[in-house]
Amino acid sequence: MYLWVILAEKSPVKSYLIPLFSLQLIPCLLCAQIWSRPFGMQNALIGNISSCYPANFASLNNPALLSLKPSKQLAIAHQLPYLQSNLAIAAASFQNTTKHTSWGISFIQSGNEFFKQQIISTGFSRKISKNLILGAALNYLATKQLQLKNLHNLYGTLGFIVQINKQLLISSHLINVTASAYQLEKKQDLGQIFQVGISYEFSKHIRLLSEIQTSNKSSIELRFGLLYHINPLLDIRIGTSKNLNNYSGGILVRKSTINFIMGMQVNRLLGMSPGAEFNQSF
Repeated sequence: MYLWVILAEKSPVKSYLIPLFSLQLIPCLLCAQIWSRPFGMQNALIGNISSCYPANFASLNNPALLSLKPSKQLAIAHQLPYLQSNLAIAAASFQNTTKHTSWGISFIQSGNEFFKQQIISTGFSRKISKNLILGAALNYLATKQLQLKNLHNLYGTLGFIVQINKQLLISSHLINVTASAYQLEKKQDLGQIFQVGISYEFSKHIRLLSEIQTSNKSSIELRFGLLYHINPLLDIRIGTSKNLNNYSGGILVRKSTINFIMGMQVNRLLGMSPGAEFNQSF
């Protein structure tokens, strides 16, 4: 919030226009901090659960996931927060596996002419033992603000996965390990986020997921998701998050090595956020 106060103080816009200007940008401010969000429609449609479900953008969502489902994959995703075209989130990801290590790189961009953020993430993962996976990522965050200097941050993440058995796994993910902060007139902490997730394969058709997220800047958030594998060509995904204030749902359609995902997130206050993702396995 201090970041926006600085913007208001330095802006040449007349003071009596600032409240009106701020109201117009509320959706932007709510979506702006993309560094703390999960990415990819596969995760968005299961209540934004990211730490315990292997999909694309794992370098950001939890780098340990790169070794959980090793393969070479390319993904492109697009989200439209609350039907605001100037807040569109565009993302691309590539993941690969070598003999001993899995790695991935992701790029995300969001915002408009007033506030824009970009992330480049590089993550690595390796199996430490039969049931334990360790992952780490380094992320570069660039923030561009109206009439203010551009800000640049590096922050790291650590992820762990314990595979209890074929049906059950437990994961954890710590975001911003080094407590990176914005370098403003007053140092503004980015915050640290900790996630714990559980994935349980109830049957060959149903997978249940849950996640707890907490940080030093907000209260605990609960997330729940369900994957229903109808047949080799079609999956249904549903989820809820933010203490039942957000709902999501959509489908995944398979064609050979190509997946197409589309669906919608709904916030009770802000409205609908549609999105789509295309990914190709090699």
